[in-house]
Amino acid sequence: MPPVELQFDLTLVEPVKALAKAWIKASDDKKGRTVVKPALAADYLGWPSLQQQLFLQELFDKGKVLSIAALDAIEEAYKLDTQKNSEIRFKWIKLCLRAGRAAIMSNACEMAITQGRMKFVRPLYRFLVTCPIAGASRAARSLFEANKDVYHPICRKMVANDLAKTEVGDADVDVDGAPPKRSMATRVFFGAGVVVALAVASFW
Repeated sequence: MPPVELQFDLTLVEPVKALAKAWIKASDDKKGRTVVKPALAADYLGWPSLQQQLFLQELFDKGKVLSIAALDAIEEAYKLDTQKNSEIRFKWIKLCLRAGRAAIMSNACEMAITQGRMKFVRPLYRFLVTCPIAGASRAARSLFEANKDVYHPICRKMVANDLAKTEVGDADVDVDGAPPKRSMATRVFFGAGVVVALAVASFW
């Protein structure tokens, strides 16, 4: 039998991609205009958390390091530095660390020692030790040494191994100072999963 090609309703994804594209374009503006049109920017505030997560993931997956000015403008529009949702907070922090936005350091360090889940803790330390922020690597290692006993033994062991081998230029670190990008298949799967989750949420 011929393969069945799945069809997904991308109605909820398209505005997310449009907003991410607008912010990326603003980041590249040669005249320093790093804020998108207010009407478009405001869309984010009306979205459920899954769409907000997808927006931040879209910014990250495009592989374009946003300018500090653009990230500051995003923070001004959406107040992400004080976000409590762990998924959104984590995605925002890694965007900022990759770009070298020093203002995110205290937030990143706080999440690394208070969140607890290895899903977040391990990549947070990896981003901290490889980001271009001056002193971040040393601060991350000191942070881990001071707080390692609060982690689950498996988490503690994995983070310790990462810190022992992770150096700028190490083979498991991407050229922009971040862990390797996910494959296209993984990104498609993530996007499709968000679409399905949003559809279920809207149904209920």
